[in-house]
Amino acid sequence: MMKILMVEHFSPGNTYSAELCHELAEYADITVLCKSNAGEFAKKIDRKAVMYAGGEKNKLKAFVKYVKGIFFLAKEVKNKKYQVIHVQTFKNAAVEIPLYTKTKMHAKLIHTVHNVLPHETDRKDIKLYGDFYKACDHLIVHNEQSKKRLIEVFNLEDDTISVIPHGTYQVKKIPAVLKADKKKHYLMFGVIRRYKGVDVLLQAVSKIPKEKRSDMEFIIAGRQYDNQDTTDYAHMINDLGIGDCVKLVRRRIEDDELPELFDWADACIFPYREIYGSGALLMAYSFEKPVIASDVPVFVEETDSGSTGILFKNEDAESLAKALIMFSNMPQEKINRMIDSITWLTSNKYNWVISAKMTADIYNTVIKKKAAENIYDNAERRKK
Repeated sequence: MMKILMVEHFSPGNTYSAELCHELAEYADITVLCKSNAGEFAKKIDRKAVMYAGGEKNKLKAFVKYVKGIFFLAKEVKNKKYQVIHVQTFKNAAVEIPLYTKTKMHAKLIHTVHNVLPHETDRKDIKLYGDFYKACDHLIVHNEQSKKRLIEVFNLEDDTISVIPHGTYQVKKIPAVLKADKKKHYLMFGVIRRYKGVDVLLQAVSKIPKEKRSDMEFIIAGRQYDNQDTTDYAHMINDLGIGDCVKLVRRRIEDDELPELFDWADACIFPYREIYGSGALLMAYSFEKPVIASDVPVFVEETDSGSTGILFKNEDAESLAKALIMFSNMPQEKINRMIDSITWLTSNKYNWVISAKMTADIYNTVIKKKAAENIYDNAERRKK
């Protein structure tokens, strides 16, 4: 079988790699380098928890632990004869990207571009990531819009980028409970950052007439980091006078809390200003929840032009308010059609079995290309 090394710094906060590898192991011998607290992978996966897990308050100790993980990575690449190095995420891109570009002498290099650029970026990032993308043998993205953006910004070749949809998450669903009230419940879930448009949602709620708003409840749930978003949303809720129907939960939502939280919700809201792809949207699909999303190109694509919910005009609070009122008045039959669309998409597109097969095909392609290159190089040396 193909021998693949996958590097993942985001687990357990994101289970993307674990769920992909569960299916990918049917096609390849997978070793995953991850953090010590990364959680479980399938038994057939060789899980090496050597990367720095974070949380160390002493900066020197944190640095030493991080460097040890990077040295282990370099040694692993050099000595284990992997055919492909598949980079999922970075802890510190400025340190790790130069290392990966040097691994090309040992293996083919593939990267899954979850975000074309970091959400908070500068010119140095553009050059750093651009050089890395060009050094990779192949790039994987989750939607056509991200592929288009890569080509436009970095002048990459079309055939070096493949679109492989993000699978829906394996979640524990709980039996539906008959709600005590007849209100419509709306959830905005995920790390709170400015580009996600929490302020747009709050402004939209304030524009809904109070008599209609009394039949709605909103929860905004997720951790907020000061270095990413300093907005005082609690103060904004109070100023807008919408505390009667909006609850702000500013902390990380644990995995075992998700089933009850999503069961409470009738729909999930995504008022994002911009996005390359949203794991939170796929989480909503995992729980079969209709979505109310801004009409940014990625959401138009990933909602099948709005068949899984309602699209509203980006950054337009009035448009979002109308969408919320529309959904609240919507007959259940129409909501069921949205859920049917979600079911179809998760069976036929946003599916780990499909994603794993497509990923394995890419591995095969780059490995065969390397074999052909080796044959050519050997022939050239014999000529000399």
